[in-house]
Amino acid sequence: MEIINQKINKDQFTSYVNSKDFGPKPPNKLVIHHTWSPTKEEWNGQNTINGREIMIMKFSLVKQ
Repeated sequence: MEIINQKINKDQFTSYVNSKDFGPKPPNKLVIHHTWSPTKEEWNGQNTINGREIMIMKFSLVKQ
């Protein structure tokens, strides 16, 4: 999975999704997941996003 690491609007998201090859069984819904961490006080914008991306790649939770 490629992490695009950028803010996109509705039209850009639609275009991004339409450009993906999901194989013979494409998804039929979107799930937005938010964890308990970071808290509002811990949030540090782009630095937090970058840290999450590094953590995901480090622990191989996302296949490259």
